[in-house]
Amino acid sequence: MSPIEIFLMAMYRILNHGSSAVAWRVVRGLGTLINTGTVLVGGGVGYFIGHRIPESMRVLVMQVVGLATMIMG
Repeated sequence: MSPIEIFLMAMYRILNHGSSAVAWRVVRGLGTLINTGTVLVGGGVGYFIGHRIPESMRVLVMQVVGLATMIMG
């Protein structure tokens, strides 16, 4: 089975039977896959529409993200 098939099976189990420890053990690295996907989507959105956002807003967002990162450690 491919990792995609395993992931889809786990998501089916979770959606139809609730979130159980057994369902989460089926896909090792599920969090990594989700994180990678969100980073790719966010990067794509930033690449394609980033030039439409005013420079002051981009600077503010980067400062807020940096501050939140420092606070969370």
